[in-house]
Parts: sequence; structure tokens; C-alpha cells
Amino acid sequence: MKKKLLAMLIGATAATACALGLAGCATTPEQPPHNHTFYQRIVEQKYLCEEATCTHPAYYYLSCECGEKGTETFEHGEALAHNIVNNVCTECPYPLTVKNNMVLGIASTDITEVVIPEGVEAINSNAFYNCSRLTKVVIPDSVTSIGRDAFLGCPIETATIPAFASSYLEHNTLKTVTITSGDTVEPFAGCTLLESITLADSIKIIGIYAFTDCTALKSITIPDGVTYIDECAFSGCKALTSIKLPDSVTYIGKEAFYGCYLAESINIPDGVTSIGERAFCACYSLTEIDIPGSVTSIGTMAFTSCTSVKSIKIGSGVTTIGDDAFYSCFELESIYIPNSVTSIGERAFTYCRSLTDINFDGTKAEWAAIKKGYRWQLNSGNFTVHCTDGKLDKNGNEIA
Repeated sequence: MKKKLLAMLIGATAATACALGLAGCATTPEQPPHNHTFYQRIVEQKYLCEEATCTHPAYYYLSCECGEKGTETFEHGEALAHNIVNNVCTECPYPLTVKNNMVLGIASTDITEVVIPEGVEAINSNAFYNCSRLTKVVIPDSVTSIGRDAFLGCPIETATIPAFASSYLEHNTLKTVTITSGDTVEPFAGCTLLESITLADSIKIIGIYAFTDCTALKSITIPDGVTYIDECAFSGCKALTSIKLPDSVTYIGKEAFYGCYLAESINIPDGVTSIGERAFCACYSLTEIDIPGSVTSIGTMAFTSCTSVKSIKIGSGVTTIGDDAFYSCFELESIYIPNSVTSIGERAFTYCRSLTDINFDGTKAEWAAIKKGYRWQLNSGNFTVHCTDGKLDKNGNEIA
């Protein structure tokens, strides 16, 4: 009985030792039984835990003198050199300091370009402050927050960014921009060196002052899906030669294209319902204007000083031609006006000195019924109003 009890106690003690990782080693002639003690630092493949990278040296497992591998590790050697491409390591964020998916700063202000890794969600305030050689930046769509003055003092010329990031970049150096995401183009106002802009297909709104006074911008492709051209969106874009608006556009705000001196053609999509005040004012190179039937009103000074336009066709939905709408369209020779028009604003055709024909899609009585503002045709050409039932001179007198 005593022998049996002793055997049971020995068995329980052995089980407890195994549970605690203190089991005896296998008995061999060369190695007596012992409890594992993991203290040896042996640099061999079988003890390798993790290969060295550019962020840390290699890690190996501590081992017992019997060769058994433990769970704790030790460092050996040094971290590998960074694989630098475009001034950024391809294997880690270096030279960026990244913590909790936020760029906190940069190791060197001498960097000339930087690609922020996908997955980064935020850029800290002053992160790239005064990186005076930084001319190119790529910010991934994963970034949703940028701190104050993050890029202050950075002469960035080329940027690939989500739409909201534009307001955090210096505007006086930008030349080429690609917008990769977002629904609204934020202001690039005053980017006088901006030559090229590519917009993401997700863009729906060209925001207020989006490209105001971008005087070097020669062309832009506005993606299908854009519905809203806000006020002053392209105002002062003196180098734009043509503007193609997609059919999705329904709104053109006031002064949207004011002062686009070199724009020879601008289409107005069938879907736009109103043309804002001074929307196309001082577009000196426009030669033709075709206003679709979806438009119901032409704003004040909408086409003032379009000095090269020769012909205008107004769609059948327009009811109001605003004050000064075509003021000083010096080369305007002919215009088509539908019988839907009920009012012509003050000075609407003043100084249209070359005007010879108004083609009115209505009777003489309907023309006479249109409310006409003060000096609506002052100093205009000696035009003839061609009605469906006869002709009138500029003063409304019948022509035989």
C-alpha cells in the first residue's frame, strides 16, 4: 500500500513539472536528466524567430544546453539598410515617423519627394514644416485628416492627393495636380503656375473659387457625373482655350467662367436650368453661344463683353434675359429668341454694334408684348426683328 501511494505522488510531481516547463531532459549517456534552463544564445537557423529587416535586427530564441528551444528571444546583428526609392523606403515608412497610422514627422528636411504609405489615416500638424526641397508628394486616399501647417514652407510642384488636401498645400508653386478621390474640388485659387489638373471620376462639384486666377491652366477635363459648377470656379483662367462640360452639369454659378479670355468654345449642357450673373462675362474669344431649352433664365451680365461672339441661339425654355446680358458684344450679328421670353432686361443688347438680325419665334404682337428694360438696345446696330408674321425695325415699327 505504501509503495502504491509513493508511486502516485511521484507521478503527480512529474506532471506538475511538465506543466511548468521544467520537465527533465531525455536521458542519454552524454546528457544526464535536468530541468530546462533557456539561457544560451546560439545563432543558428533552427533558433531563428524573425529575419532582420530595415526596422530591426534578427531575433533568435534562447535555448537550453540540451538544445531545446525556448519562447523568449534575443537580438543579433543590426537592422538592414533601407531600400530607398524616391526618397522613401519601399519596406517601411522611413524617413517618415508613423505611429497609430499618423505621420508625426520626418527624419530629414532635405527630402525632395515623398510617397505616404497606403493605410496612413492622418498627417500631424507641422509634419513636413519647412521641407524647403520637397517638390513632389503623394497622399493616399486613406488619409482623412491633415493638421495645421503640415506642408507649410514646402515648394510642392507635383501632387497626387484626395480632394480635401488641396487647401493644405502651398498654392504659389503647384504645377501638376491629380485628384484621386472626393466629391468636391476644394480651392486652388491663385495657383498661378498650375498647368495641369486631373480630376477623379468621383467628383460631383467644382467648388467655389476652385480654380480662380489659375492663369497658366490651359485645359481641363471635367468628368462625367459633375453636376455643379460653383461661383467663380474658373474665374480669371486666362489661358483656358476650351471648356467641355459634361451632360451631367445642371448648374453654372455666377462668375463661373468670368474672364476666360482665350476660351473659344464653351458648351452649355442640356440640363442646365439657369446661368448665373456674369457667368461668361469677358470671355473675349467666344464666337458662338448656344443656350439649351432647359435654361429658364439668363443672369445679369451673363455674357457681357463677349466681344467676338457672332451668333447666339436661345433655347425655348428661357423666359428672362437679364440686365446687361449681352452688353458690349460688339461682333454679335444675329440672335435667335424664342417666344417663351417674356422680359428683356435693361441694356441687354446695348453696344451690340454689329447686330443686324433678331430672329423671333413669335408674332409681331408677341414681340411687342415682351417687357423691355431701359435702353435695352442703346447704340446697337440697325437690326431687323424677323417675326413669324412679318418684320419690325429696332424701334418696333413695321417693315413692309
